[in-house]
Amino acid sequence: MSGIGDYTEALFWRDYYKSLQFPSGFVRKDAIVDVISAGIATELSDVGAPDAIDPLELAESIFDALVQSDAIEARRDSFAGVYHRIIQTELAKYRANYLGSSQIHAVASEIGGSFYPDVFAGFRGLNPHHHIGLSDGILPASDRVVTLKHNQISELEEPIESLIIQLDADNGIPDEPGRKELLIGQIKAGRELLRAGTFKAYLLYATIIRALAELIEKYKDTAIAMVAASLVDLLVKNALGAG
Repeated sequence: MSGIGDYTEALFWRDYYKSLQFPSGFVRKDAIVDVISAGIATELSDVGAPDAIDPLELAESIFDALVQSDAIEARRDSFAGVYHRIIQTELAKYRANYLGSSQIHAVASEIGGSFYPDVFAGFRGLNPHHHIGLSDGILPASDRVVTLKHNQISELEEPIESLIIQLDADNGIPDEPGRKELLIGQIKAGRELLRAGTFKAYLLYATIIRALAELIEKYKDTAIAMVAASLVDLLVKNALGAG
């Protein structure tokens, strides 16, 4: 499955699971998989990326995970074969556990409503923020995982904190009320990823790198823009350049 599948699954469990109508009794596997697959297909259509992944492939993967977590029980007969039934209470537990442990969901919650539209627009190459002030080489694959050493994390902490302090003291972006606060939120979300030490590279890009790119553009020729630019260089060196 491509990296965008992780984002698709996170959005599926956050929003699209709620509308699924599973059969109430024991049915064949295909009946459950088809319900999940239809929900995923609706999601991909809604975000304008119907061909991003194969809905059936992700649905099969979700089905297997639900079986492993006891959210789906099975009945077997040597002649009739295997039947499956959804256990709603266990399904709700699985969803809560999935979202609670999902780094993607955590960042999406921090960023707000623009996150998933930006993700899928970026996947389709339609997100104008992808390359604001940044070279093409910075954009990472969405399935790439980065692990940082303690000294790399420490080297990034001070300039990030310094930038946040400068932004807090700034009057904000003219004609864009609340934009500065949103960018600070993205920077803080990126800082939490860095502190975790292991994260998906695209999540760092979607949070702090994008925020820094916007700061460079909107605060052009100011101290904030210069700090943001130097921080981008540090992130590329220590984080996006790290394997």
